[in-house]
Amino acid sequence: MRDSYTNIAIMNAVNLILLGEARDRRDAFDEGVKRLDVFTLNTALFGVCEYSSPTYTGVDIVKEQMPDANLVSLALVTDMVNQLTSDKLDAAVLDGAVALQNVATNPDLTIAPVDLGEAYPYVVCVAKGDPKGLLPGI
Repeated sequence: MRDSYTNIAIMNAVNLILLGEARDRRDAFDEGVKRLDVFTLNTALFGVCEYSSPTYTGVDIVKEQMPDANLVSLALVTDMVNQLTSDKLDAAVLDGAVALQNVATNPDLTIAPVDLGEAYPYVVCVAKGDPKGLLPGI
């Protein structure tokens, strides 16, 4: 487990601290404090990036603004674009810069003219020409 996995790193450290206190195990307590210190240092140096990732934001956008959509959560942008261009996916919510790059290199993609409000710079990509007629429903 990487120290940057926020929820797992914190739970692991706190569980060791609590276990050490409950069972009078100084070794477990000390290990928990050590892991919490490592997490704190990692966060101070690099910030918390896990929850601002495109994976979480895209899921939130789909759930809140596209309630009738069938959510498929894919971690890699290349997987989303490949499934979108091979007609296995109807639309993909991507970071704006990533979407622009993929649209520029793939003539079969376009960016949907959808206002995502505070979710900017995320955009919705659909197949060019919207052959499935998705845009009116988004």
